[in-house]
Amino acid sequence: MRASLPPNLPIRKIIAYEINGVAIDVYKTNFQETELHLKLIEQLTQSDLDGRADIWTLSPPCQPFTGTFRAKHKDISDPRCAGFNHVIELLLSLKNPPKWIFLENVKRFHGSQMEGLWTAALKEQGYTWKNYLLSPHQMGIPNTRMRFYMLCERSDRFSGFRHKVCEHFPIIEDEVGEEGIKPIHHFLIKEESQNLNLYLSENILKKDWMKDLSIVDRNAKITYCFTSAYSRQLHQATGSILFDNGDEPEVELDRNQLESYGKYLRRFSPKELLNLFGFEADFKFPENLIYRLQWKLVGNSLSVFVVRKLMSELFIEV
Repeated sequence: MRASLPPNLPIRKIIAYEINGVAIDVYKTNFQETELHLKLIEQLTQSDLDGRADIWTLSPPCQPFTGTFRAKHKDISDPRCAGFNHVIELLLSLKNPPKWIFLENVKRFHGSQMEGLWTAALKEQGYTWKNYLLSPHQMGIPNTRMRFYMLCERSDRFSGFRHKVCEHFPIIEDEVGEEGIKPIHHFLIKEESQNLNLYLSENILKKDWMKDLSIVDRNAKITYCFTSAYSRQLHQATGSILFDNGDEPEVELDRNQLESYGKYLRRFSPKELLNLFGFEADFKFPENLIYRLQWKLVGNSLSVFVVRKLMSELFIEV
């Protein structure tokens, strides 16, 4: 969310709460000016929040609503909703709530019981909101990551939208069109082709299920959604594999002989995923942070491309 803020937004101060030590290290590496607290959301009090911010940005845990193949779909009964429930209670208690709230979650959050509690609190505190279901692919980015977004303002501004879900962002989509989607090679890093740690082992390539994975080449215009499990689990629900034939374009992929492609099939590097997600070129990980943790953090992140466009709409009056 911090990386997605429109650059021209007149921010005076940013306060962030986080409990993951690795995420905190990455945040500090890139955003030294932020007031950063190691604190559970459930530990926040009314005095922490009342009148202290014009903007809230939220990405509540998605596991209670995700549609992945191992999800239990517990919705409001999932213990991981505790923090969000606490935020709702706090919002209802505030005398001076924020003017704007930006929320991101998975598609199935929309229509959930949790969303019902959330929108009831928003309504009671005088907010109207605009819902979006958008994927980076609609904005010319070769990646599928459908997410639900809520643009909330404490005014009547979105009163005509709160019962609708916008599935298009016309200004951007009209500019892009099918021909405007950039091929994957625009987001790759040449040096990563030499990184042996990214390539799949022959043992993995021999597995029968490998041929069913999403394998894309450098000129493809789509990749599957990358998740936090990308480093430890190969599945259509965790992201795509790159067929990196580089300077050997005459090499064609035969899915029935994948074990012979050991020098061509690799994971996307964490930095390449940051490129696909829209992070600035100078965004970096702390030195010596292992790939497994980098992949996990990026998979838990969001599309800066999409969020920045939506934030620009929400904060248009600032």
